[in-house]
Amino acid sequence: MPVIRLNPQRLLQLVDPSMTLEELGDLLFRLKCEVEPLETGEIEVEVNADRPDMLVSEGIARAAKGLLGKEKGIPSYRVVDTDYVLVVEKAPTRPYIALAVAYGVNVDEEYLTELVQFQEKLHTTVGRKRRKIAIGLHDLDKTPGKTIVYREAPLDTMFTPLHVGRRMSIREALKETPQGREYGSISLSPSGHPAIFAGSELISLPPVINSDITRLEPGTKNLLIDVTGTDLETVLATMDIIASNLAERGATIGRVRVEGLEEASYTPVLRTEKMVLDTDFASRWLGFRVTPSEAAEHLERMRLGARVLDEARVEAVIPPYRIDVLHPVDLVEDIAISIGYDRIEPKPLELRTRSKPLPRWRLADAARDLMVGMGFQEVLTFMLANPSDLERMRLAEDQILLENPITAELGGLRRLLLQQLLRLAAENQHVDMPLKVFEVGDVVAPDPGEETGARTEFHVAALVMSPRTGYEEVQAYLYALLRNLGVGFRIMEAEHPTFMEGRVARVVFEGGEGFVGEIHPEVLENFGIKYPAAGFEVDITGLASGAAPVARR
Repeated sequence: MPVIRLNPQRLLQLVDPSMTLEELGDLLFRLKCEVEPLETGEIEVEVNADRPDMLVSEGIARAAKGLLGKEKGIPSYRVVDTDYVLVVEKAPTRPYIALAVAYGVNVDEEYLTELVQFQEKLHTTVGRKRRKIAIGLHDLDKTPGKTIVYREAPLDTMFTPLHVGRRMSIREALKETPQGREYGSISLSPSGHPAIFAGSELISLPPVINSDITRLEPGTKNLLIDVTGTDLETVLATMDIIASNLAERGATIGRVRVEGLEEASYTPVLRTEKMVLDTDFASRWLGFRVTPSEAAEHLERMRLGARVLDEARVEAVIPPYRIDVLHPVDLVEDIAISIGYDRIEPKPLELRTRSKPLPRWRLADAARDLMVGMGFQEVLTFMLANPSDLERMRLAEDQILLENPITAELGGLRRLLLQQLLRLAAENQHVDMPLKVFEVGDVVAPDPGEETGARTEFHVAALVMSPRTGYEEVQAYLYALLRNLGVGFRIMEAEHPTFMEGRVARVVFEGGEGFVGEIHPEVLENFGIKYPAAGFEVDITGLASGAAPVARR
């Protein structure tokens, strides 16, 4: 979860100057935050990941004053229309942008440090390390013009990057600045890079770096904020969070007229949404009766709007800074937080049931016992896998790839268990032979017929690696496994790119199928394996569901 550093005196001044630091820590603990004093005099606050609005002192204070009863409901912010215009042109790699103005922010040195921390924490959480959204903060009074244009710019466009001290091209900035080297590839295209212009000057190169022209510094009074990204809803929601927290500092929020973006005619939108809570539903979740008037009171203490509709329903108004409220159960959680979990009397469980394992796990346990009994060692590998492993197995099958993987090594979901077992064998060629490993688990296969475009299959796979292993050995293990599971099966001639021609067979049974054979030398070479290997993999999804009848052979 994100951790921020704050000046405790500034936070206490915003919440309640009469409180002690210990009392503040107890209050924030009720809001799912943990406070740790530091030797520097600061405090570290670990904020729950679903509350990005609380990644700055003003956001924490807003929530804390609600719990204290000092303020209730949705705050009223000063919002005005401005004569600033945002013109959105084509930026294919990062198509969405929102702009806002904040008057009277009055940035001092301490607030500047915290504001930049707030920006970076939003980058790493909501922004997925700037890939999904990125934020630019500018001194409004230094901005050269009131017409802001967002478009893709050629790489030879010149500007002065922040804290660099000289003009350079976009191409140079991506190569020579630390931010360019870290984030330059995110939105780069062969034809250029997204850029924000004010007048004739480039003021920002999102998500990489701002221009030095609009640099923030102590003494800045008014801000221009931009949020760019690949998802419009996230861009607008992030801007609403930033604008709301600047308004908590006393700023007047200025709306910017937008041209060229069909989904929004101005930003920030500062959207509110309504949600109806059935108090019978809330009472079942809480374990005790809550009336509509009590529910409305607690929701207002959590800084939501609320009004009683009738004797069984409350209408909640979700403010623009609470992007975590997605379902009525989230409102129930807010009621519980307002009451205080320590004040809710625990009750013994009244549910009396007899548990039994699902067919899937009975089958898995039986398969494990049999494989261990045949001298195999079970391994548990990740569902995330290296997409290139299937190519090493000479397979052209489609697979499920991650859109924004943390590393290329974990860029997709495993299509076969054997791809993980082969990788494991490659990394364990120093152990005593034979190496006999197996795994029982899920794999993911593309399926256009499913709503998600993929289906999950339940497989069992085994691999034997030794100088003397061959088809006869591994097929004996497979036959023993299936017979002892009570599965009738047939063996058929087959070809498979991963296995040697003439040394591979297809196994078919009611409820599943698979392959068994000797691993092709080219596959072994692709994985860097120096020893012969043989293995099998069968899809037992039908057996695991209990839907397929089982016949003993």
